[in-house]
Amino acid sequence: MKKSLKSEELKVIVDLGNSLSYAGDKLKQFFNDERMRIKKEKENEANRAFELEKFKLQNAKEMEEQKNKAEAEQQKLQQEREAEQKRLEKEAGEKRLAKEAKQKRVDIEAAAEEKG
Repeated sequence: MKKSLKSEELKVIVDLGNSLSYAGDKLKQFFNDERMRIKKEKENEANRAFELEKFKLQNAKEMEEQKNKAEAEQQKLQQEREAEQKRLEKEAGEKRLAKEAKQKRVDIEAAAEEKG
């Protein structure tokens, strides 16, 4: 990120130094200090922009992970509900068969008593 200062910025810095009564070496030193300060500000601004973008990406990644985790949990719960439903249906079927078998025994016993 090697950008030189624009001529307008240079003129402003020199004018500011002159208005502060700097001349010669003091003006050069002021000019260099200001140039370095501006350069550092630009670097800091670029770093802040980078960190912000990095934070956004991390945030998006975390949100995607949470979404995937929630979807997996939802799918697991759905599978558990389906398994429970099948278990209940099987249990109901077994009870129905047991009831039918008992009724057949009662019918057979009743028929046997009528004959006997």
